[in-house]
Amino acid sequence: MTNLSTIMGTMILAFVVVIATVVAPLGVQYGSAEEETFDEFDMLREKWKSYLVGGDFSPDDPDVAGKVEMIANTANNLWDTMVKTDPDNYIWPDLDDSLITVEKSKSSPMTLAFQRLEDMAMAYSTKGTAVKKNNGEIVQLYQNPQLLTDIKNGLNWLYSKKYNENKVIGKTNWYDWSIGTPLVLNNIVVLLYDNLSQEEITNFMTAVNKFTSDPTIANGKKATGANLMYVAKVVGIRGIIVEDGAKIAAARDAISPIFKNVTIGDGFYEDGSYLQHGSHPYTGGYGKALLANLVPFVSLLDGSTWKVTDPNLDNMYQWIFDTFEPVIYKGGLMDFIRGREMARVNQQDHVMGHITIEPIVHLSQFAPPEYGGRLKSMVKEWIQSDTFLNFYESAPIFHVVLAKQIVQDSSIKPRGELVTNRQFNSMGRTVHLRPEFGFSIAMSSNRIYNYESINDENLKGWYTGDGITYLYNSDLSQYSDGFWATVNPYRLPGTTVDTQIREDGSGQGTLSSKNWVGGTNIAGLYGVSGMELDAWDSTLTAKKSWFMFDDEVVALGIGINSNDNRTIETTIENRKISEDGNNELTVNGSTKPSELGWTETMENVKSIHLQGSNPGSDIGYYFPNPTTINGLREARTDKWSTINKYPKFTDSADITKNYVTLWQDHGKNPSNGTYEYVILPNKSINAVTKYEKQPDIQVLENSPDVQAVKEKNLNVIGANFWNDGNKTVQVNGKNFLTSDKKATVMTMQTGNELEISVSDPTQENSGTINIDIHNPAAFVISANDAVKVTQTYPSIKLSVDVNEAKGKSFRVKVALLSIDAVDQLVERYAQSGELDGAMLVQLKASLKQAQNHYNKQQNTQAIKSLQNFLKHINNKTQQDHVSNEAKNELSIKVEQLIEYWSQS
Repeated sequence: MTNLSTIMGTMILAFVVVIATVVAPLGVQYGSAEEETFDEFDMLREKWKSYLVGGDFSPDDPDVAGKVEMIANTANNLWDTMVKTDPDNYIWPDLDDSLITVEKSKSSPMTLAFQRLEDMAMAYSTKGTAVKKNNGEIVQLYQNPQLLTDIKNGLNWLYSKKYNENKVIGKTNWYDWSIGTPLVLNNIVVLLYDNLSQEEITNFMTAVNKFTSDPTIANGKKATGANLMYVAKVVGIRGIIVEDGAKIAAARDAISPIFKNVTIGDGFYEDGSYLQHGSHPYTGGYGKALLANLVPFVSLLDGSTWKVTDPNLDNMYQWIFDTFEPVIYKGGLMDFIRGREMARVNQQDHVMGHITIEPIVHLSQFAPPEYGGRLKSMVKEWIQSDTFLNFYESAPIFHVVLAKQIVQDSSIKPRGELVTNRQFNSMGRTVHLRPEFGFSIAMSSNRIYNYESINDENLKGWYTGDGITYLYNSDLSQYSDGFWATVNPYRLPGTTVDTQIREDGSGQGTLSSKNWVGGTNIAGLYGVSGMELDAWDSTLTAKKSWFMFDDEVVALGIGINSNDNRTIETTIENRKISEDGNNELTVNGSTKPSELGWTETMENVKSIHLQGSNPGSDIGYYFPNPTTINGLREARTDKWSTINKYPKFTDSADITKNYVTLWQDHGKNPSNGTYEYVILPNKSINAVTKYEKQPDIQVLENSPDVQAVKEKNLNVIGANFWNDGNKTVQVNGKNFLTSDKKATVMTMQTGNELEISVSDPTQENSGTINIDIHNPAAFVISANDAVKVTQTYPSIKLSVDVNEAKGKSFRVKVALLSIDAVDQLVERYAQSGELDGAMLVQLKASLKQAQNHYNKQQNTQAIKSLQNFLKHINNKTQQDHVSNEAKNELSIKVEQLIEYWSQS
């Protein structure tokens, strides 16, 4: 278990406190104040204050005591380094904005200074905060008069010099003025309300109102998504402080649009996607921030005159299951939906996973019964499975107390591992979760931006939307602990790249010219995704597909073309390995050198095994066609400031991490280049060797027209059709699946049932996709409304209406033409009373005989038994035992089955 001080060593702890602005769920006591003497504004203010400092917690709880100690130590360190006498341009030496050369970043020290004062105000207001000096003296910070004086002096200095109603934003960052600083300043005023003069409160709140007066406006325009929640919260909390009911009502009403799922722009989508800044996937950035602010705000107003009663409020609960649950893996928040935040030293994946879990912990306390149990179960699973970062060390006191109640409640069972495949087609993202591993893909298109690099952040995120893949397993530190500061940004797993030298932030916020990006899943368990790549500032194009099954992921590439005379590479793996850097790498059964600096071009590679850094994190790679693969084992030294120069989120200390990189070199100016490899998570070296000899998958086709794979054990087939026009996929030399349009199609046969799933990955087809399965069916079991089954014999023909479907998957399930299917029809008619008596007995006997012969591969005899079936059903003396409908349908199906068997 990593200690918080280790993983968050350079983290500005004020950030944690800002996020910790939560309130108690309904029914929790708010402290010892005599509430009946307060008016409603006082009640709300005290409710907010009480839970900023953790409520009525027990100081004897060691986890809570640890948090109190952390709050005290953080505040004391800030107090010691604060400039308390005659400050000039700063009240902390490292927050001198005159030294910042980037104009937009000059407002950052202001917000940081307020955050530090909030840290100090938290210590002043939290029971039990004290520090031990070097001389052994114990100094109480709780209600410390000198600490209060210095906090107030700092506030008044900032008001006088940096943040007041006479200042202008200019070219600095509007966020600091309208959201970052006022959110914190509101909290400080709530914490110190009884210790501030009316003049001070008026001054601070006047400044807040200057920059955030309208809860619907951010940066001079209509606010959406997380920004709308931010500004509404600023206005609402300020309304409580200044006792302005109209402002509170305006803030409450302003957030109503948030509860509605959107179909374009910022917000939550029906398929679980979340977008911000127009077309950037941001579930784990702005979506997480929206949730972290929305939940406590709704809870705060509950029971008051301004209670939130929006008719779409239930969507808040559904977002947890559809949007957030699939992207939290063992307590860590997956990076593929975090945008530029993954490039922040103090916001690595497990820290931000816990910050996302916090509002879910809170929500579970007042959610309706149909949601509450599920929420608590998933929370318990995340907290117990995160062996990398202790939730109780990272979370605020309020959430620690509630989380421990959940974890210690034996009646609440942990959810267990989530097993699912989710296609977030509205944001070009896919996640595949299986027992003991998770896999995700980040793609871009003419709808979804490639990556975001603003405010001098995420400067080398060039390829993080170009088909990068992530593999999660028991190595929970893989994408934490300095990964993004040290990984080679030109070689990210899953990507096919032009090796041109890139400038910081080059190409950010770019839409591709290609619309073919998306996928489908089947049974909610297995999936296929694809992306047509049109590389930025390059002639490089490619068609890339991923087929996600039970214990493997197949990656296919085709149409890799370029004429820029630069080398094109596909990276198969770039894995952070152990501190010693000696994880065993085995290629075709032979162990490669373990020394850092090893590099080799390896020919005729069939399989690779990479030892994990801890048990349960080995990875295998299988190559259906022997391939030349390049390998590198290296130590990489870099720093967070290389990828993020924004003062609040960076650090300039050197970090060294070790990596094993595997890639395929397509050479310069490739024409129709290709790759095929299979990722085998958690497989031992023996299991990889066995898989190489007896692979579970078969690549059916890897061409510019279609990429298709069959998982033989599951009997699942997936296909990406890249072009319009009839194209057929064959299985074992026989036609199996035809599509007349660009599409993703999956089939899964379970016994006698065939499930089919279809989507339009282009999201531009305003008509239909016509699918032909070259096998006959007896009848349709179920189908979405948009699916018309136009034929079941001699093949299954579907017409799928995908107009305005937004990449949605449409499904149909049929019973394949067989003895079993006919027998099901016989039973159906028998139960309805349309078939009975001696005829029923004779028909079932004929079917049983036919099945026995068929099982013995005695087709001629089997057909004769079916012919006897037809004789019995047409027996004129038995017609009163069968309805005309039953007779007609059963006769047709048996005649078709006879014809089908005769042709086999």
